[in-house]
Amino acid sequence: YFRFTPTDVKDTALLRLFATSVGEKPVLLYVLLPFQQPADNLDAWQEEWSAGSLKHRCDGITCVLEPDKGGKHFILNSGNACPGGCKATGRLSVIIPNLKRAGIVTVLTTSKNDLLNLSRSLDAAYQLRGDLRGIPFALSRVPRMISTPQENGKRARREKWLLNLEIAPQWF
Repeated sequence: YFRFTPTDVKDTALLRLFATSVGEKPVLLYVLLPFQQPADNLDAWQEEWSAGSLKHRCDGITCVLEPDKGGKHFILNSGNACPGGCKATGRLSVIIPNLKRAGIVTVLTTSKNDLLNLSRSLDAAYQLRGDLRGIPFALSRVPRMISTPQENGKRARREKWLLNLEIAPQWF
């Protein structure tokens, strides 16, 4: 199910509104996308985090964001090679109409499979009319069989719950 944490964690009114409008443990959210194009709604990078702090962000080859030598400021597009240790990180921006606010909610994932699913869904919807805004989407988690590594170095198919984004049926 989806967990919701407002930016202001003390905003108990918003937490109650979320729970009463979509349920305590929602498995399906109806959402809108705030931006016209897929890439503006889905931010996907490779990132390394440690102790709650970003160590670097890259495209898998070159750093696009990394701290300076003092660690107090970030350098954009330094051109430095990725130092490794990073993993897929994605942020999907959505608006949840049930919250009765126009604020953007970020759906966070660290699954490569989620990023692939979301990217394909966004691209397909964008091809329908060239603008993702105003289309109601159903965001859920669904079980899928995916290939995962085993301890012996081989791969095995296992069931995992992946993010699923599809155009809400009522829109058609």
